[in-house]
Amino acid sequence: MSVYESRTRRLQNLLRRNGVDAAVILSLGSYLYFTGDVRKQPRVVIPSEGEPFLIVFESEEEEAKNNTWIRDVRTYRSLHQMMAAIMTAAKEQKWKKVGFEFDFFLPAFLNERFKMAVPTVEVVDIHELVTSLKMIKDEQEIGLIRKAAEIAVEGMKTAIEYVEEGVTENEVAAEAEYAMRKLGAEGTAFPTFVNSGPRSLWLHGLVTHRKIEEGDLVIIDLGPVYHGYAANMCRTINVGSASEGKRRLYNVYLTMQRTVINNVKPGVKVLDLENLAFKIVRDAGYGEYYVRGIGHGIGLTFEETPMPTIFPQDVLVELRPKMVFTVGHPVLSVPGIGGVRIEDTLLVTEDGNEKLTEYPDTLIGRVNG
Repeated sequence: MSVYESRTRRLQNLLRRNGVDAAVILSLGSYLYFTGDVRKQPRVVIPSEGEPFLIVFESEEEEAKNNTWIRDVRTYRSLHQMMAAIMTAAKEQKWKKVGFEFDFFLPAFLNERFKMAVPTVEVVDIHELVTSLKMIKDEQEIGLIRKAAEIAVEGMKTAIEYVEEGVTENEVAAEAEYAMRKLGAEGTAFPTFVNSGPRSLWLHGLVTHRKIEEGDLVIIDLGPVYHGYAANMCRTINVGSASEGKRRLYNVYLTMQRTVINNVKPGVKVLDLENLAFKIVRDAGYGEYYVRGIGHGIGLTFEETPMPTIFPQDVLVELRPKMVFTVGHPVLSVPGIGGVRIEDTLLVTEDGNEKLTEYPDTLIGRVNG
């Protein structure tokens, strides 16, 4: 049995235990998780009993058959046809409860359309069921994330070496992405962020043609994807001589991140890490500048559960072995000084954690004095 079939069987067990007759998988990441395949707009329908089937765009039928373990591949030309295929199966199989994998990226109108067309079927959200499987990584996933992390480190090394006065943010991002592509990345989980000078105050500012200047703090945030899996790392460097204010701000963030990393282990709640991070920043006098959200899960998407910045209840998630979690997500922005971020991807182990994005975290870059 392949790892993808094994994951599907585990979901079927969860469906039966929760009284759900079938699951409709909507997200690209989850489609890859259960099939091992990458499509543009696929759907996989997994009944609680029996074999799953795929719904793919008509021109992708043969490729989907060749690339997955699932033999039943159905096609569509329009959203209406795709929904019709799901509705037909629900009627033929006499399903009473169907779970849709809704999340904050997917439109709720699918839910409403299905309920209108098949009013005898109860529609439920199975996002948390799917997430409970994906949150704990298997060995194959850990290996892919580890490779993505290695690529991120090399991309960061290239980016930092390229940074100098007069170079644009866009050029730095291009060098980093080219280096990561050459090492096997098929893309990035999010736009590469290079924020310099006053733009270092921003959490996620898209790159511009701004030229890096003497005295700038430059934040570089990378998220390469390898075989569908992402890693995430961020570093802040200084161009030229670093002021005392910048050094102090950087050291406070570094102390916070290192302390939190030292406390990442099984049994610890995300809330514990969040409170620890805020206490360190607050005690250093920067509490008003700290935006909560110390980290997030990562894997098939660049932000997976737990992700407290989007779902506040995720602070109650307890870390477990084989979870992959980033530490250092928020930017500490102080007007007049700049912004600092240092982020790494961690694997939770049986007795602690392993930093997968191992790279210098002191104030690095073009520093004079």
